[in-house]
Amino acid sequence: MVHGCLVYICGSYSVYQPHLEGVVLEKGVNLEKSLMETNDIVTFGEFPFHIRTEKLGDTNVIEEVFLFDCYRLRTKAYKPEVIFDVGGHLGSFSCLAKSLWPDVKIVLVEPNPRSLELARLNLERFGNVEFIAGAMKYNQNANVFVDDVRATGSGLMMSMETYEQNLDAIKRIGSPYYIHTQDVALYTIEQLMDEFKIGKIDILKMDCEGGEKDFFLHVNNDIAIHHIKDFCGEYHYDIGDFYLDARSKFPHHKISFFGDNRDIGMFWGETDTTPFMKFRKQRLSIKSKPRKMTG
Repeated sequence: MVHGCLVYICGSYSVYQPHLEGVVLEKGVNLEKSLMETNDIVTFGEFPFHIRTEKLGDTNVIEEVFLFDCYRLRTKAYKPEVIFDVGGHLGSFSCLAKSLWPDVKIVLVEPNPRSLELARLNLERFGNVEFIAGAMKYNQNANVFVDDVRATGSGLMMSMETYEQNLDAIKRIGSPYYIHTQDVALYTIEQLMDEFKIGKIDILKMDCEGGEKDFFLHVNNDIAIHHIKDFCGEYHYDIGDFYLDARSKFPHHKISFFGDNRDIGMFWGETDTTPFMKFRKQRLSIKSKPRKMTG
């Protein structure tokens, strides 16, 4: 049975026990402090990005979001005025949006202080960006941020009760999840719109590890129908349930999704269906093999 994972930092090895908060490595070196001191810069085209050297997946996310435009920002036929980046990570989505529309106002929400710090650095060349240290949540008890020491952008918001209920399972599988931050500030979309006096969101992006379900279940119906133009993100629960939840709040949007399995994938909700149709034609351009008729 695996009880921990091997962590390599600054030339020395130590076993990290995921179920212990405030883990200390050998020689008295605090885990979080050590990780926060490891920075690097990678360049995509003319854009430099600050990344964490301990999170090997940072560059993969930047490549998918900024370089390959997995959220299809370049297909937009209009110029957005307001974008909400919920689960802003290192700011790659917002950087792409700013490179396309320099004047757009962006509200970036991120509960991980380390990620938020780097998002500020990556977006410092641009103006008109609001950074929110917190999470989008309608369940006000889910104010504990639990992170994965190895993966990038995989942190979860949950209540302390939920974390403690799953502690035995975490120990059994040797998961590298640990309590990163407690008492995280929580906001609903409605609260953020009120705080910044925003009447309409042109693009709402949500990559918040399950927080999208909370949004689709609880967002005000009038806000969803009349004050959010397009939305996109990742779903992290059953695709059938996701579709029903999204459709109940956005009855007039063209909703599309793509994923490798039923429980995780990408989604888009668009009022202008032209970009969707272009994407759909590209996806359907591959001819399927004819079925053999039997009987």
